[in-house]
Amino acid sequence: MLASLGACILTNVTAISEKMRAQIDEARIEFDAVRRDEPPVLTEIRYRLVLGSPEPREKLEELHDLCVKWGTVTNTVINGRAPQGDLVIEP
Repeated sequence: MLASLGACILTNVTAISEKMRAQIDEARIEFDAVRRDEPPVLTEIRYRLVLGSPEPREKLEELHDLCVKWGTVTNTVINGRAPQGDLVIEP
């Protein structure tokens, strides 16, 4: 799940920074998470988006906000959407 979240944010960094004409020389994401065993769940997720860029801080903060706002995975995690599914058994 954390890999999907990271990929979502970093994909948005690439796409949105191009639209903003922001120069990003390096981008990486680092996660810290707390897991409970029973029932298994991540009770806390924290990340650090690390950007190497000559752009002003305000522009990079706007980029970060937009990356979270327009991320499919970020919105799913933030809004706590539970997956729904069916079991199909084939002979």
